[in-house]
Amino acid sequence: MTFVVVQRPAAPVVSINTYCSVGAWVEEDGQTGMAHLLEHLAFKGTPRIGSKDWGAESGLLRSLDEVFYNLRDARAAGREAEAARLAEQLNVLQEAAQQLVVPNAFAQALTSAGAVNLNAATSHDNTKYYASLPSNQLELWFALEAERFQAPVFRELYKEKQVVAEERASRIDNSPIGSLFYEFAQKYSRPVLGFKEDVEAMGRLEVADFFAKYYHPANLTVAIAGAAEPERVRALAERYFGAWEAPQGAAAVAPSPSDLAREPSARPAAAAAAAGSAILVSGSASAAAAVGAPALDYATSSRAGPLALTGYYRPSLLVPGRSGAALEVACDVLSGGRTARLTRLAQAGRLLAASATPDYPSQLHSGLGDSPQRASALVQAELDALSDRGPTPAELARVKKAARAELLGSLQSNAGLASSLATYEDRDEHAF
Repeated sequence: MTFVVVQRPAAPVVSINTYCSVGAWVEEDGQTGMAHLLEHLAFKGTPRIGSKDWGAESGLLRSLDEVFYNLRDARAAGREAEAARLAEQLNVLQEAAQQLVVPNAFAQALTSAGAVNLNAATSHDNTKYYASLPSNQLELWFALEAERFQAPVFRELYKEKQVVAEERASRIDNSPIGSLFYEFAQKYSRPVLGFKEDVEAMGRLEVADFFAKYYHPANLTVAIAGAAEPERVRALAERYFGAWEAPQGAAAVAPSPSDLAREPSARPAAAAAAAGSAILVSGSASAAAAVGAPALDYATSSRAGPLALTGYYRPSLLVPGRSGAALEVACDVLSGGRTARLTRLAQAGRLLAASATPDYPSQLHSGLGDSPQRASALVQAELDALSDRGPTPAELARVKKAARAELLGSLQSNAGLASSLATYEDRDEHAF
């Protein structure tokens, strides 16, 4: 387990970022959405945090699991009457277990001590947990963080699955643009929210096995920025995490530089089409052929107006060398500011808006107008011009100036510094 500390004694506060090298990419078929679900469950507490009576609650949780797996089997076998009875029994047990829960106990322990910006986020590549708090509460954070990683309960699991289902409905199922980006993300790996049927089938056994396999010291980096002395952090780290060892069968998920250098590679994914489409996703046929992958198109209709999303196979942005930086510069030349090339298309009224990004849906692994086709052609023309002749000196100077300003701006806050430290420490360790 790695700890990175930058001491900033100007104010008695610290920002902390726990970086887990666990995201949707490592999930196995049939268990998609697991990393995102665990992000939710990480705030549910431990046997000592969040329970009014752990002895009684633990018994109810075991009963919940038994009923859930019986319900899953009954539904799979088409035994509808039995499934209905078990579903009702599951609801009764959930209500009983909920009576023994202290809601938001983990978060409340930190916020009552002055913590702010307490949250987490999951991507294809990683999961981050972060908070800022008074520096005299640093040991409290260590005690709570150590306990939630070493003694998780996963209480309210079946309730939280409903929260995830509602999130998916809002962000994907009922959103034309959300559906578009969801289909595109499948070309990279699998959706962060997971497939609906996979999340519905998850029980506590699968969640516990996934957690034990991936959430251990080798996959964790903690960055602390603020009024924290490195010697003090080391002492607290040894006190609260020193005895923690990865269980048998645990997996380190970071790819080696040689693994990343072998990319890009395409993962097959089903593509859907709809007649009279107003939204289009396309992959470059020539680029696809270069890596032995199919060019995939996905289309759907929307009353929101035409939108085109064009993706290209590219290597990992973390391959040793400068390919990642070059792609970032190219995207800034295209859409990074008022004088950028794609921005000028919008200013001229040829497009409503246009932008380019090198890292959708994520960075670690390779990825992918009047009408969507015409809009895509306009963007392609700018891409061809940039590829053939490169950026102009003025464009390159603008990008460098903006990149420097953005970097320095992000380092002004402890939270921004802690996030950068955690992220780049992990990259430096695993990719370079």
